[in-house]
Amino acid sequence: MDSSKLPFVVQPKRKAKLHRFGSDDAGYMEIPVKGYLTTGERSFIQQAMTAEESTVAIVSLSRKIATEYNMDLDQAYNEVLVVMGGAKSQGTEILNSREIALKYNAELTQILTNLSINADKEKMVAAIALLRYRVNADIEFEDVMKLHPDLINGLYDIYKAESEGDLKMLEDKLELKKESVEEIEKKPSRRRKPTEVTK
Repeated sequence: MDSSKLPFVVQPKRKAKLHRFGSDDAGYMEIPVKGYLTTGERSFIQQAMTAEESTVAIVSLSRKIATEYNMDLDQAYNEVLVVMGGAKSQGTEILNSREIALKYNAELTQILTNLSINADKEKMVAAIALLRYRVNADIEFEDVMKLHPDLINGLYDIYKAESEGDLKMLEDKLELKKESVEEIEKKPSRRRKPTEVTK
């Protein structure tokens, strides 16, 4: 959005900069990086990733364990995460991890499969969001499906950095500019000839 349409008293300090990503095999693209995700981008990604099958399955299994072993749902949820390796043991688990792993092997295997699928889906959703909000509003899922994996991974790296507020991509651009100026200053001017010492 054009910031001139908004009632800024002081304009934002940092401006978006183009970041190049890709590979020789995939080709290269440039996309604006800002150091953050916009509200629209966050909302788009959250809606697309809400209530994933893996999350629903973890909660469902936790309820089953909580009922069977007469424990609190939060405790059962933590039990499941520990067994899956998604959380560190807090030392309060009542059940034996091996017992859960054996008894609920089929459910845990399905959850891990879904998590793997969801990781790929998150990459696709992030790629669509960034391209749609920063490049072309008409980008569709089918367009992104045709992209080379290197480009998808590049977009996902940008998404992760922006979602964490990592300014490195912006600072790298600034640093490169700064270094080039310093190098220019160090180089002797071609116009200026060394002064001759007159006797």
